[in-house]
Amino acid sequence: MLLTLDAVRRETWRVVVRTRAGRAAARDPDLRLAALGAGHLAVAFTLAALVPHWLLLVGPLILGIPHVLADFRLLLARGPDLARWRLGAVLVPAAAMLVLRSLQVHGLPIPHWTDVACGMVALTLALTTIPRRPAVRAAAFLAGAALTTLALNSWHTVALGFAHAHNLVALGVFAGFAYHRGLKSAPSVVLALALAGGLALWLGAAEWTHGVERSVAAAESTGLTLAGLAAGLAPWLEPAAAVRLVTVYAFLQAVHYTAWLRLNPAVWPGLRAAPTSFARDAAEWRAALGDGPAAAALLLCIAVPLVALLDAPSTRSAYLSVASFHGWMELAVLLHWAALRRSNP
Repeated sequence: MLLTLDAVRRETWRVVVRTRAGRAAARDPDLRLAALGAGHLAVAFTLAALVPHWLLLVGPLILGIPHVLADFRLLLARGPDLARWRLGAVLVPAAAMLVLRSLQVHGLPIPHWTDVACGMVALTLALTTIPRRPAVRAAAFLAGAALTTLALNSWHTVALGFAHAHNLVALGVFAGFAYHRGLKSAPSVVLALALAGGLALWLGAAEWTHGVERSVAAAESTGLTLAGLAAGLAPWLEPAAAVRLVTVYAFLQAVHYTAWLRLNPAVWPGLRAAPTSFARDAAEWRAALGDGPAAAALLLCIAVPLVALLDAPSTRSAYLSVASFHGWMELAVLLHWAALRRSNP
């Protein structure tokens, strides 16, 4: 399958390089990355405007596991060289969240506020383990504990805000590393298109293209309703605005997957500063994870879509529930990395 995707990729570039702009992009990694990002965002916007229900259903089932693996590859295998105790301090709360959510999926009455509790503990420990002076560590811990208490008092609002903000983290990571590498066109194009696409959908692009009507008509076949998703993702908005926000969410979720799978590897420290082939990406994953974990990851990537053939909505719900840990994990590791670089310039 990867060889087929790479063959399509090569044929596409053979057509593109016949144009002046295509030849310029082939010579310049910055322009090539900008073209890659623009193409992916154009597809994401088109799907969000025309069939947001299918994008929200199929996207997590096909790209969910691979993008979590990309997190592990970049943040842990290719991330900062952290001492084991520091890495453990950040990852243990995320692992606890994974276990609790897995138990919840299997029917145990685990309260949803535990996600926010584990996530805030991970963020607190990410900062607490950096300072060398005990007084500074104590102050960081007390500040984190206070913020955790405040977050738990409004855990539902925090969880909703994090669900929306999480899709923007990957864009921020891409822009930061791209600008740091001296790239200008790629991050500017991607950020501009993400902003333009989100704004157009918020203003009603999915209504102009009858995408909302299609989603309502297909509710029985997909098992998802925009009204139900809107009630979960934007309960504070009136129904029409909430549905528009759901279409924005669908678009940014797809952009989030694109960033971790295709854009961030091209600008990540220590990796080749250009888009790579799918086969090379797979080889990098295998080298980073090891043969055993890579084989298990491949089985997961295949198993989730196959199980979804039996009950796609339930499989999607189970995946999103179990995978919720990775959002807090990536934010904690990134925060820890940023604090570490600041303390050791």
